[in-house]
Amino acid sequence: MKLKYGVGILVLLNTVLLAWQWELFAPWGFDPHGHREPARLAQQIQPEALTVSPLSAQTPAKPALVAEPVLPPVAADASAAPPSSQP
Repeated sequence: MKLKYGVGILVLLNTVLLAWQWELFAPWGFDPHGHREPARLAQQIQPEALTVSPLSAQTPAKPALVAEPVLPPVAADASAAPPSSQP
């Protein structure tokens, strides 16, 4: 008996989720894409003053800074020295 109610609840929830994805609740403000910010767009100050222009071919691009790995100094070790030819 509990299984029948559990399956019924899952079918009902899936139906509601499908209706939400199809934007059937949009007239009431419950749509998946309804999170827009029109007030933020209205607060922009002179958005037409912003211009984006490509870099000209005459200005060379700055090379990216590449960090070199910092290695600890290698200590002079007697075992690392080449073997001597002493008898």
